[in-house]
Amino acid sequence: METFVHIKWLFNIDKVNVKLLLFVVIDLAGFTWKIQVLAIKKRIEDIQGAEAFPCSQQLIIYKGKVLKDETTMEENNVIENSFLVIMLTKVCNES
Repeated sequence: METFVHIKWLFNIDKVNVKLLLFVVIDLAGFTWKIQVLAIKKRIEDIQGAEAFPCSQQLIIYKGKVLKDETTMEENNVIENSFLVIMLTKVCNES
């Protein structure tokens, strides 16, 4: 499996905010366009690790739309060689 990682830093000097963007190619060999979004999230969790990318915190975004877990790539009109964005939601600590 080939993995390409590109790291890009974005800085906001006034507020000293730093965002780290990782570009990683995930091998989905053997999957079809009928794969559910949830299955892709689980695959990402398996490859990247549950601590770093827990499935329950992942959001997969395609063309500005958050994809629902129960939908498929085909239903979301994802085409070959598309770019998906994976974001993690923050866990709220209850006090």
